[in-house]
Amino acid sequence: MMSYVVLARKYRPKTFDEVIGQQSTAVTLKNAITSDRVAHAYLFSGPRGVGKTTMARIMAKALNCEKGPTAEPCNKCALCKSIDTGEDIDVVEIDGASHTGVDNVRALRENARYAPARSRYKIYIIDEVHMLSDSAFNALLKTLEEPPPHVKFIFATTEPHKLLDTVRSRCQRFDFRRIPAPLISKRLADICKKEKIETGDGALEAIAKSAHGGMRDAESLLDQVAALSGGKVTVEDIERLTGAVPREKMFELLRALAGHDARQAIELVDGALAGGCAYDELIQQLVESVRELLLARIAGADSPLIERGDAERKVIAELAPEFTPDGLMYLVQMFAETKQKARKSTQTRVVLELALIKAAEVHELRPLDEILERLRALEPGGRTATAHSRPAAGTPEPQPKPATPARQAGHGPARTGNLWTDALAIIEQRKPPLAVFMAKASCRAADNPVTAGPARYIIELGPMEASHAKANKQLIESALSEVSGKQCLVELRNTSDAENTPGPKAPPKRGPAEPKGGHIKKAMALFDARIVAVGDSPKRQREENERT
Repeated sequence: MMSYVVLARKYRPKTFDEVIGQQSTAVTLKNAITSDRVAHAYLFSGPRGVGKTTMARIMAKALNCEKGPTAEPCNKCALCKSIDTGEDIDVVEIDGASHTGVDNVRALRENARYAPARSRYKIYIIDEVHMLSDSAFNALLKTLEEPPPHVKFIFATTEPHKLLDTVRSRCQRFDFRRIPAPLISKRLADICKKEKIETGDGALEAIAKSAHGGMRDAESLLDQVAALSGGKVTVEDIERLTGAVPREKMFELLRALAGHDARQAIELVDGALAGGCAYDELIQQLVESVRELLLARIAGADSPLIERGDAERKVIAELAPEFTPDGLMYLVQMFAETKQKARKSTQTRVVLELALIKAAEVHELRPLDEILERLRALEPGGRTATAHSRPAAGTPEPQPKPATPARQAGHGPARTGNLWTDALAIIEQRKPPLAVFMAKASCRAADNPVTAGPARYIIELGPMEASHAKANKQLIESALSEVSGKQCLVELRNTSDAENTPGPKAPPKRGPAEPKGGHIKKAMALFDARIVAVGDSPKRQREENERT
């Protein structure tokens, strides 16, 4: 009979100090035991494989050890050994996924009433506690808030947000973090030394990176790859086992994206998939590789945030300048979204290929300020520099463009041949707010024009526009004079006064009308629009209805 014990169980921490990556939690629990401030209920939350259940067992040993309560359990007495093997009758480990009903909680409540058989405390460790039903939680609330003095609860969960607020408020919560890759690598090196497992350059770092912060996953992967290699563990063995793209191929793929070569990128991915690489692992590698390029652009290739060897850091330092920071941020977001889409899609390959084509085409994104500056430079008379892009010291200022013949003659805006329309364009250029009001006015020659002297025009406008026109009469006359080429005088007439004068009234205009103002004409040209109908204002419509 084989008695092999997997590495994750064989090297499971037995004391608080052996738990790596969770020092703050370990210190807090040790101090609570030393100062006799142990709570009746604890909630350990965090990702899988980071030490939640292990910490719960160590806590149980510390409280029930024959030399305890102590912050350093002996791990030699019968109680410590039975807790380690999960055989102690007073330390009950419950799987929340298989004990979800209210009947299971009722049985727990009944057993909690009785004193422990041989230990100091009766301890209930409920793993994946979020799997309990709401009715089961409600049945546990009273016992959880006021348990018997000899009872302690320790809950472990990967999804604390699924617990009821009433449950979380009754526990002391500790959040377990993902373990940094360097700490995992160091732990794996100690295990390899004890197990006499030979490892190649970068192998342990590759395992730690693939574990994504989980110590148990890293130990399990080391166990697998050691059995696969049969001798020395290499990076190639790890890539073959995990379905990852080889590092050289991933760098070639990034070079293809940098060179806008979508064809080569797709062919590289096709070869990787044909070699047994998994879709999800490939996309995850893309996300991580682009992130490292972004970190290299921002913090430098030697940043400790980039978990790579010296040779790989050198390649990243060469590749990073081929991308813009904005483009790399876009690629990280796009590939992360691609991973989510690939999980839900039945056409995973199509989703991945479309993302690669898009990445090869659009990764050279530029900041919005830079794009706006280029657009301003393309405009006639536009600025070539702004406050954000001033010329360096000693650089001559850009010279203004020579004036066109039209501008030299004093004709700024383009002429349409319509006197009033061209005059409005000049008004809009000199005083835009006035042009908005004057666009509603109409202009016509005087009824009895004078053959000699200034030309006279009548401008009809509403009462709201009249006040603005009177204050700017000189500007209006100047615009008309500039368009016509001779001196012009205007007479302002209020349309409301014309309506109140006796005599026959002209019927109100209906149907489409030619826009009068420059703003309206520009808007119509921009959106390819046309006027369908012109209606009266609500006030005028009510007055007309009252008269009829």
